Amino acid sequence: MDCVDLFIYLQPLSVELGPGILGNIFDGIQRPLKTIAKRSGDVYIPCGVSVPTLDKDILWEFQPKNLLIKWSCLDNEFLQKYFF
Repeated sequence: MDCVDLFIYLQPLSVELGPGILGNIFDGIQRPLKTIAKRSGDVYIPCGVSVPTLDKDILWEFQPKNLLIKWSCLDNEFLQKYFF
């Protein structure tokens, strides 16, 4: 077996979230398997492959909505139902 360098970053484990993540299949460390297969031409993951988690070139439709809640209208029943 070849020697592999190990890097320790002393940071908590994190993942990248965004549009398009539900349409992909990932390995255990959030590498998109379809993208790896296209780039490598094989179904097996080659050693040292690095691909971005999400394709930043795809444009996604987004329409923001006004979701502001008037806190003065909230009563104890609402708070108990949705927050506790």
